[in-house]
Amino acid sequence: MIRQDKKNGFSLIEMLVALAIVAVISVMVSISVSSLNDKKRLEQGTTNFLSLMQLTQSNALSGYVSLELAIAPNIGYGIHFDYPDLGDYFVFIDQANEEVAGDVDYKYDAEFDKIIENHILPSGVSFKDCVYAGSPTIVTGNIYGCDIVFLNQKDYAYVRIDSSLAAGVINTFILEDVETGEQKNISIKRWLGLIFQE
Repeated sequence: MIRQDKKNGFSLIEMLVALAIVAVISVMVSISVSSLNDKKRLEQGTTNFLSLMQLTQSNALSGYVSLELAIAPNIGYGIHFDYPDLGDYFVFIDQANEEVAGDVDYKYDAEFDKIIENHILPSGVSFKDCVYAGSPTIVTGNIYGCDIVFLNQKDYAYVRIDSSLAAGVINTFILEDVETGEQKNISIKRWLGLIFQE
């Protein structure tokens, strides 16, 4: 009797099944990593904005003089929201108009104020709103018209919404992930200058 040796190895069908399993697992991993990155970008944007607010406040409290611009602010340091839908904002030195007596408006004025540095939120994150709460009302303003100014060597801040000073005790800035709709809030207690994330 002739004996046939069986060949060791995998058949084509076994290899295709193994490839299909690997493809399914890699898609599942890719989806979970993508959702993790979505969460991280909102966290990163919120953390960066909170840190910048605290640094801007610290510069105002200490009377910091920008070495690059070689000027000291006569009002304070501020943050202006340029194109918030795109996540653009910048830090500026708030200078009063020296030619107009008593011109203290606590907002960015391109003619007199100096931009120190530009910032942008991570892709997919934007500023949704600026809200101030006073008793007993809550007013929502267009973030386009929103400025924060920390006064020199004083522990409080002015927030200007839609060209008028916010009268609220707590001013809240809302950041949003445009894909998921998830939101994070950063607030300032105006008279104490306390900045916190909710």
